[in-house]
Amino acid sequence: MKIFLFLGFFFPTILWAAGISYTVNFEGSLDSSTLRAVKGASELVALRKKSPPSINALRFRAQSDIPTLVKVLHAQGYFEAQVDVSFQEIPSGTLVLVSIQSGPQYQIGTVSLTGAPCRITPHNIGLDRGNPALTQAIVDGELKALQLLSDCGYPLAMTKSREIIADGEAKVVTIELHFDAGPFARFGPTTIHGNTKVKRQFIEDEIAWNEGDPYNSTLVDCTQKELMDSCLFSSVYIIHDTALDDDGQLPMTIDVRETKHRSVSVGASYQTTFGPGATFGWENRNLDGMGRRISLQADIAQRVHSGVATYLIPNFYLKDQDFIVGAQAAHESITAYKSQSYHLLSRITRQVDCNFYFSSGLKAEYLRVYSSVDNGNFFLVEAPAHLRWSNVSDFLCPQKGMTVEYRATPTVSIKSTTKWYYSQMVNFCSYLPFGTQNQIILAQKLTVGSILSPGRKAVPVPRRFLGGSEDNLRGYKYLTVSPLDSSDKPIGGRSALYYTIEPRIRINESVGIVPFFDIGNVYKNQFPTFGGKWRKSVGIGLRYYSFLGPLRLDFAFPLDRRSGIDPTWWVYVSVGETF
Repeated sequence: MKIFLFLGFFFPTILWAAGISYTVNFEGSLDSSTLRAVKGASELVALRKKSPPSINALRFRAQSDIPTLVKVLHAQGYFEAQVDVSFQEIPSGTLVLVSIQSGPQYQIGTVSLTGAPCRITPHNIGLDRGNPALTQAIVDGELKALQLLSDCGYPLAMTKSREIIADGEAKVVTIELHFDAGPFARFGPTTIHGNTKVKRQFIEDEIAWNEGDPYNSTLVDCTQKELMDSCLFSSVYIIHDTALDDDGQLPMTIDVRETKHRSVSVGASYQTTFGPGATFGWENRNLDGMGRRISLQADIAQRVHSGVATYLIPNFYLKDQDFIVGAQAAHESITAYKSQSYHLLSRITRQVDCNFYFSSGLKAEYLRVYSSVDNGNFFLVEAPAHLRWSNVSDFLCPQKGMTVEYRATPTVSIKSTTKWYYSQMVNFCSYLPFGTQNQIILAQKLTVGSILSPGRKAVPVPRRFLGGSEDNLRGYKYLTVSPLDSSDKPIGGRSALYYTIEPRIRINESVGIVPFFDIGNVYKNQFPTFGGKWRKSVGIGLRYYSFLGPLRLDFAFPLDRRSGIDPTWWVYVSVGETF
């Protein structure tokens, strides 16, 4: 009897714990983004692994889902949508059928914007006539209008009233937004809080506005970004008062929280080209409280090792202009050559505006080259320059825009002024998005290089063009694509032409695939002749989109493999996109 009572108590508990197993199917003609929104809001989907204890509990869960799903469909512009649920018994449990009759998707009709003293149009805020009447788009448009008012001197603006009317006959939505712009504001005095080791002067130097200037929220965002990019602060908040002061200005407050300014880094790596390696680094990012930075780094690998010391002075005489002094010692051992180099460098870099950047400087170098086709000791003086125009917002993971770069390095030998060369390279990169959420980015890169010199021997082998790396002609043996001597030793070229195209396909938020095609060649002449055999490679890459940026794994296959030189395939692992 005791056993019977125990089992009678225990078995119902097991059945209760097991619950009702069910599957959810959605029926109806919905676009992919709306279907994702519906599934994301459904409790049936979110709680599927938490089985309800009975069929009645499952029915209650399903019925409770209907109002939520209707709201989601309304937010997507389906104001006539109807949702119903039904149940079917299947061998694996219960099938819940969610039937959706979406009806027509309403569009944006007339948009009226009143009360704004500066010109704001529906197009400026993303509410064009004929667009789907999405709730989020309307909310974003209203916030964008307030942002534009803030940009033109009205940071205290607010929405006084809003009226959104759906016309059931015309299937359009009429939007009326009335704003109270408030008073015209100018930047007032700035108060700074939270800095302890960083001097106030450093923060003031980064402020993009002057007291008395018309208020512009873009300048506020720019200042916040500059302070965060200094790596001296863990957080930066910039706010304004809620009313003008007696002088008709808007007082500003900058609240910062400092991060640690000294760091030590240790890392390990393995590269198919250079073998196992280790990295050691030390940095102080806040010498004398003014953000001056000194760093030491050592990289040791099987085929290359280097040591670098760098000293940087930010805002050198001008805002966004840095002065950099550096020293480096390096050793490299690859197929084309072995080299030892020691150099001193000073340069000025300047971010002229959001798109244009340049740097220029002087460099003195001793370079010893051996195990190459042209060995020798070189004492060189260089004047490297770099110009870049780009409207790409994220260089680690570009989404759209283009970048144009020009690099030039006039060089003369101290031992003989008749030995000189002028190396130059132009890079053009473009990024074209496709899909409603930029699921596909068509990325292209074209590189053209040329070295002007009185002869080949005036240019050390390490400074000549050598193709085959993660930047170009992936899959070929590292830096060996060039004219070869009789023993298949790379000579290096005085001109080069490379092209890469790769559609970057994002499968979901975390994973993507990237098929790619590379083509190019290296020439003995000072300019590309477009003759000879073009080298080509194809491959496939995997991407994992982490908080650090895309983690990249590329498998490359050379299509014009040179017997005894190139591998059948090659693997590249790195952080960030290829370009």
